[in-house]
This record gives sequence, C-alpha cells and structure tokens, in this order.
Amino acid sequence: SSSSSSSSSNSNSNSSSSVRKNSATRQCGTSDSIMDLQMTMDGAVAAMAGGAVLGTATMVKLAVNGNILGISGIVNGICGTLVSRSSSPWYWRAVFTLGFLAAGMVLRAVAPEALQALPTSMSWARIVLAGALVGLGTSMGNGCTSGHGISGLTRLSKRSVVATATFMTSAACTASITATSGYFPTATADAPIVSATVAIASSLVLLGVLGTFVGVLSTAVGPKTAAAAADSADHPARLATEFMAAMSFGLALGISGMGRAQQVAAFLDVHDGVWDPTLALVMGGALAVTLPLYHLHVKTMIPVLNIKLEIPSRTDIDLNLVVGAGLFGAGWGLCGVCPGPALINVFAPGAMVWQSRNGAFIAAMLGGALVEQLIKQWRNDRKIACMQCADEEAMPPAADQEADAEAPATSKDCTAAETVAPNP
Repeated sequence: SSSSSSSSSNSNSNSSSSVRKNSATRQCGTSDSIMDLQMTMDGAVAAMAGGAVLGTATMVKLAVNGNILGISGIVNGICGTLVSRSSSPWYWRAVFTLGFLAAGMVLRAVAPEALQALPTSMSWARIVLAGALVGLGTSMGNGCTSGHGISGLTRLSKRSVVATATFMTSAACTASITATSGYFPTATADAPIVSATVAIASSLVLLGVLGTFVGVLSTAVGPKTAAAAADSADHPARLATEFMAAMSFGLALGISGMGRAQQVAAFLDVHDGVWDPTLALVMGGALAVTLPLYHLHVKTMIPVLNIKLEIPSRTDIDLNLVVGAGLFGAGWGLCGVCPGPALINVFAPGAMVWQSRNGAFIAAMLGGALVEQLIKQWRNDRKIACMQCADEEAMPPAADQEADAEAPATSKDCTAAETVAPNP
C-alpha cells in the first residue's frame, strides 16, 4: 500500500512537471534541449520595457535627491529609526513606501493580473519563515535586488557584486531544492500579463512622466529652494521626488511581471528542467539604462536638491554582508517575493491584506528587520558601555589624584626647611 501511494505521488509529480515542460516547449519550441525556456515574446518585451522604467526611476531619484534607490534599506530604516529613537528625518522613508502602495492600488484598478496573492498551497509557516529571512537578511546585508542588484551593480560596487552573486545563488538553490514553482498553478505559467504593445506604451508614458517631472523641477527650483532641500531630506520637493520615483518603480514591477511571485519562482527554480528568464531580462533592461546614465553624466553631477551624491563608501566584504545576502536569498527562494513586490501586492486580488498570506509575509519581513535592528542597537549600546568602563579604569581614583597633588608641596616645604635650618 505504501509503495503504491509513493508510486502514485511520483506519477502526479512527474505529470505536473510534464505539463509545465510541455507548455514551455509549445512557447519556445525547444523540446530536445536540456533546459526548456518558459517565455512568450510579449513577456520578453514587457520585461525589458519594465526594466527600462526601473532603471530610469533609479536614476531620477539619484539625480534629483542625491540618494540611491534601495527598497529594503529605506523601509528597514523606519524600523531602525524607531529602535534608535533617532531624530534624523524619516518622513521621506514613509512617503517612499506610500509611493509603492499607490502603485499597487493603480495596478489593482487597471491590471489586477499584474499582482498575485501567494497560493493557499503554501503553508503559513513557510511564508512567515520566508518573510523573516528576507527582513533579517536585507537588514544585515544592507540591500536587496534593488539596492544591490540595480543601484549597486550600476556603480560597479564590489560589495554589491558579492551580495548579488550570494543571494542569487542562495535563492536558486533554495527554490530548486524546495520546488517552489510547484506551489503555483501551471495553467497561468505562460500567460503574458500584458501585450507587447501595451507594455511599450505604458513604459513610454511612465518615462515621459518622469522626464517631465525632472525637467519642471529643475527649471522651477531656485538656489534658495535647492539650499533648503539640501538641508532636509523631508523637504516637500524631495518628498515629491521620493513618491514619484517609488510609484514609477512599483508600476514598472507590475508591467515587467515581477509583481507575480510565480514568474520569479520560475526563474529561481529549475528542478524540473524549465526556466523562465523574465527576471534576467528585467535586470538587464534596468542596467542598460543605469550604467551609461550613471557613468557618463550622473556620477559627476550635483543633484538638483542636494549638495552632493550620497553614495555608500564602504568597500569591505564582511561577514554580515555575505551572511545577510545568503539569508535574504533563502527567504526569497522560499516563495519568490522580495520587498518591492511585497509592497505592491498589498492590493493583490483575494483576501484583505491582514487576512492574507501576503500580509503575513510583510509582517514577518518587518519583524525580521526589527529584530536585526534591535540586536544591532544592543551591540552598539554594549560597545559604548565597554568603552566608558575602559576609560574609567584608565583614570586614577580621586583619592590618588589628591595625594599626587599634595606630594610636590610637601617635598617643597621640606626642602625649604632644610635650607633655613642648616644641618648641625
């Protein structure tokens, strides 16, 4: 009976893989190849068009506000501000997050198929673990697919190259070993989100809006406004830029297909011999825009609303970077969701976010980041306390200081006495 059940289970698994592989073969016509590609022409065009908008939004934020677009760093920074009780500006982080939520609302209204709720076949434990690993890992490693994968690779940062290679490898291994793609319905695996025409038109509209925004802002902002904005990250003009860049980025995720965890999982999970290269085309489309723009112009410019580019200066490859990237990759591979898509999928069709698996993922992600920030704050406090103790131990006691202060006077008095009264 056990053998029969095992045989039946294997048969169903093989059948599912066969359906997925046959579907991919119909799309690409590569039935004799080792790895079948699961992609349509419309999907490829949408991925590259959406990627171009991702890259443009990244450069707009850097050229105007002078800071990089890293979703996990910005969102996790809110947790860091709460933990450290810092008085540094944080409204810009909240406005950036609202931009992603606004993008999710727009996608839900005009293209709900661009969003995807995590399937009920995924256990709550798996989703909570995935979210916690993503939050913990991105906070430890200081970045995710946007901060390291786009912004960092654009600058040719060594840290970002190592981090991206680490989390990509970790995610692919985790997704393939745990068969993440198997949790999603195969019926929609090959269905393009939008046609190539709609993807190109939508991307051109977003590029036009971003270009117009930068042009109007550059013309309207005078020296006084620029100086005021440079002094505060929460200046209204900078907040408007944060919102515009975040919303455009979020909409581009929907256009490119990255709002659906299924397509991300199909890129990471190759256990059944089927691969969806959509994610690679999205990243390629983004870097095709950011690399030339950054190195030919943005790298040497003075931002519109800042006095200089606020670029991370660290170049060391430390343990936190590698371990954090590995943890993030493991969480990403478990369900195919990273911080950006998680935010826009707050409005995914299905149950309300506080009742859904998407909501559980976001809560666990924020919880993981908060735990890492608490540990970091505890270590900093302990380090400061140890330094203070060392300083106190190095200082002589007050009584000794008084004795040392009195000693020279006593010696001087004795010498004077000897001089007055000669030795008989």
